[in-house]
Amino acid sequence: MPAATSLTCIDTSTIKTYSCRVTAERQKEIDAQKLADLKTVTPLATLLELNQSQIDEYHRIATDQADRSFRSSQRAMALGLLVIVGCFAAGLYFANGQTKVFVAAIAGVAAALSAFLNRTYLQMYGQTLSQLNRYFEQPVLTGYYLTAERLAQNLGEDPESEMASLVVV
Repeated sequence: MPAATSLTCIDTSTIKTYSCRVTAERQKEIDAQKLADLKTVTPLATLLELNQSQIDEYHRIATDQADRSFRSSQRAMALGLLVIVGCFAAGLYFANGQTKVFVAAIAGVAAALSAFLNRTYLQMYGQTLSQLNRYFEQPVLTGYYLTAERLAQNLGEDPESEMASLVVV
């Protein structure tokens, strides 16, 4: 029974970190194998598969970062609201005017700090999403270049090659 209890006490962040490390190591092994395949034979399918695995890894990293930023902004909003409600309740509880002014000042500072943190986290969230969108443009461009290269390698003097050269250009 003590073994089962110790398993329930494991920190979930440690498990998540270990899982991410194992996943990253597996991904590196897969990428290394695909790169080795590319050195021997360069089929378009292998290039696209390698490109897709890199996109998937970046997508995982960016969405994790965006999720953390969004959750942090939610916590900042909730904490700010909690402090404001607590200060409002304290203002109703105390009869002394000076105490009410002090509690109101604390509520104002807490609201400003909460708003600043919330805005900062939401800006980080937006920047992460824009980086993710820019990253997704790169594989498309790479695919265009690779396709143009493959078409250019097979050009000849026949009419089909003339049409293909127009596509490449």
